[in-house]
Amino acid sequence: MKALRVCFGLAVTFEFVVLAVLASSAHADAVCGRTCAPDPTSPGYGNTLAAMTSAPNLRGGKSVYHSVAAASHVNAAGFKVATQAGSQSYSYAVPVLSLPGRAGLDLNLTLHYNSRIWDVDSATNTVTFNPDRDSPSYGFRLDFGFLEFDSTHSKYILVEGDGTKRQLTASGSNYVSTDSSFIQYTPVSLTLYYKNGTRVFYQVFPTQATLYQPIKIEDTNGNYITITYRTDTWATGGLEIDTITDTVGRAITFGYDPTSHSLTSVFQGTTTYLQLFWNTSYTFNYAFTGLTVQNSPTSGSTLPAVLDHCTLGNGTGYYFTYGDWALINRIDFKSSSGSLRSYVSYNFPLASTALSDAPTYTTQTVFDGVNAPSWQYAVSKTGHVVNWMTVTDVYGTVTKTSLGSSLVSSITIAPSGGSALRTSTNTWSSGNNPTLSNVVTTLNDSGEQFKNSVSLRRQRKCEGSSGIRLRSGL
Repeated sequence: MKALRVCFGLAVTFEFVVLAVLASSAHADAVCGRTCAPDPTSPGYGNTLAAMTSAPNLRGGKSVYHSVAAASHVNAAGFKVATQAGSQSYSYAVPVLSLPGRAGLDLNLTLHYNSRIWDVDSATNTVTFNPDRDSPSYGFRLDFGFLEFDSTHSKYILVEGDGTKRQLTASGSNYVSTDSSFIQYTPVSLTLYYKNGTRVFYQVFPTQATLYQPIKIEDTNGNYITITYRTDTWATGGLEIDTITDTVGRAITFGYDPTSHSLTSVFQGTTTYLQLFWNTSYTFNYAFTGLTVQNSPTSGSTLPAVLDHCTLGNGTGYYFTYGDWALINRIDFKSSSGSLRSYVSYNFPLASTALSDAPTYTTQTVFDGVNAPSWQYAVSKTGHVVNWMTVTDVYGTVTKTSLGSSLVSSITIAPSGGSALRTSTNTWSSGNNPTLSNVVTTLNDSGEQFKNSVSLRRQRKCEGSSGIRLRSGL
């Protein structure tokens, strides 16, 4: 049987905010258990749900609309980070386990973090905290995501394990994706179909009739992953995983604190892969101007818990420093003896200044154990929508990622203080499910151009300025 590879996701972000500037808010409509999330039955929630898949609020990396800023990938000991241009957020991944199995059936688990934990709805000028129902903590995903029905707009929102969000619109009795992923959901059988034949089976959340949790993932050869959830009275979030079991019979168990009910460990038998430690006294400060905060905890309140740090089975650990807005502005990677190996930090603003958009950063600093260089970020926006983002690296090279209709339209690279050296321009098909038609790369100093064309037959044609044409299968 063929292997079914499974990754779990986790994402993180934080900011510091002052309590004074909150004029109008519907804070009572946040439901707090292990974490706080909007109440699906609260007024205005339909607009919050509709805005989840708009470009400024996207996370993850599996959709054509998830535009990672060119030159924003940074690797150092213990981590890999990248910036999402459209949402001005950073993503961070922590590999937890990778178990090789029979006939290549591997079981992989990754903790994903993304800093876009505030979603802005431009249509109503509102902002909402944690509409993505992150688990186990704000910005993090360590699960298989969920599915939610938007009754106001008659569509479904799919949130995947790495934080990727997709909308599924009605097509007959089914619902289909509109981001070229060609996913189909059948409500009658509660089954989601991926284009490679993989099926995901869902069941209704125990406390919310419009939310669905995945319980089984099965590929075309019958390989599967089953997920069970805690049924305790405290497990009100709907994503409190109990066990994950694969075709081989390997069972991964999630352990919880008996008092706080926070996730404390991920283990298999006597082998512990991940331990999690919590801060239960974090003060949640934020301030916005021109945006009404809705379905969110009150600024100045204490959140139930935020993830303080986690350690892997080999003793190495990731330590999270929070600022205002419940955002993480620094992540330290430490050895098993507690020595600092590397870190990445972001200059999110304090809450002492009210913001008219979700909190973002302009500087990223990476310590590799010896040096701590910085990358600079700048954007141009229309309202809350990013038109372009520039990344200036440690050598002064400026890479500009331009967006059009939420898709990457071009990437330009220029040396410090100089003119563009290379420009790549993308052409996309129009309508729903856009696909990349061709990429034209121009060497600006010589004017020479190269074109990569993608046809429906999955062939690529390369044309150089010399007129020589090459064809190769993708």
